[in-house]
Amino acid sequence: MVQPEVVWQELVRAEHDAAWARFYRCFHWRREYERGKGAAILEPILSVTWSIAHAFGPQREELETDLNVKMHRALRRCTKPDLRLLVLDWQHTCYWFWPQRFADPTVREAWKVPVLPDSDYYIFLAEDFGFGLFGHPWEKTLCVFGQELLTVLDQGRPQLLAKRERVRQDGKPIF
Repeated sequence: MVQPEVVWQELVRAEHDAAWARFYRCFHWRREYERGKGAAILEPILSVTWSIAHAFGPQREELETDLNVKMHRALRRCTKPDLRLLVLDWQHTCYWFWPQRFADPTVREAWKVPVLPDSDYYIFLAEDFGFGLFGHPWEKTLCVFGQELLTVLDQGRPQLLAKRERVRQDGKPIF
């Protein structure tokens, strides 16, 4: 019998601790973020942060499905078939994720960690941290960083990430 390919693999304790330590170092994350005090991470150059507050209204299911499908497509285009992403979920299980092996991004329950940050910080990162997503549940924002991922998203941007909803670019407020 052929074993199915692993799509989500739980990080072992050493990987978990090393991933969070590196994330803290690279992004200067402030878990104690206060509203109106700026971004919770040092948002990299080549990043765009969108407000996603409107996702939590009556169109939530439609907007979340569109976000999942288009973000999955973008992550697949940015990774080779054998490459995995690091997926961090604050205070919960963290994973390695192979987007090339993920069959149906429309099924919300298939996402061990969702893209839409509805109750916790959700972070998707290339292993080299060259691109990724940082979802902030209280600020209700999604930061996308890395030139390749931003370029791919521009070719098929989720409805939720409309130009008018941009709040920061390269870590600087957009007025």
